[in-house]
Amino acid sequence: MSFGDNPNQYSGPNPYAVPSGDQFSPTGGPPGGAAASKVKGPAIALLILCPIGILFLCLDIAGRIYGIVTGEVGFLGENAQAAQMQGAVIGNYVGLVFDFLAIIGQAYVGFGAYKMLKLENRQAAYSACVLSVIPCMSACCLLGIPFGIWGIVVMNDPAVKQAFRS
Repeated sequence: MSFGDNPNQYSGPNPYAVPSGDQFSPTGGPPGGAAASKVKGPAIALLILCPIGILFLCLDIAGRIYGIVTGEVGFLGENAQAAQMQGAVIGNYVGLVFDFLAIIGQAYVGFGAYKMLKLENRQAAYSACVLSVIPCMSACCLLGIPFGIWGIVVMNDPAVKQAFRS
C-alpha cells in the first residue's frame, strides 16, 4: 500500500493522497518545481521594478514636456545664452524619444519577467534579463542591473533550460 491509499475500499478517494510518481519530478515537487523556484526571485524582482521604472519615466516625460512648453530650463538660469537654451530644448526632444523607447523596453522587461515566472518563453525571458542589465534601459536605472544579472545566471542553469523546453 503506497502513501495516501485509503484502506477502506468502499469509501471515496482520499483527498489528501499524493499523486502518483509520473506527475512529479524526480526532485519530489511538481514538474519544473526546482526551476520555478530558481526563476521566481529575479522574475518577481523585475516585475516589481518595471512599474516603478515606468512611473519615473512618465515623471521625466512630464518634466521634459513642461520644459519644452514653457521654454524654461531650470539648470541654465536666467542669463543663459540663446544657443545654450536652444540646445537644452533640443535635448528635451531627444530625451522624450529616449524616454518613450525606455517605456517600451520596460514593458518588454515586464513581459519577459512574467514569461520567466511562468516558464513559458525562454527567449523573451532571457532577452528581458539582458535588457534590464543595460544601465539606462533597466528598471530604476541601476536597481535592475543586479536582478538582470541574477536572471541571466539562473536562465543559463541546465535545469531551468530543461524546464523551458517542456
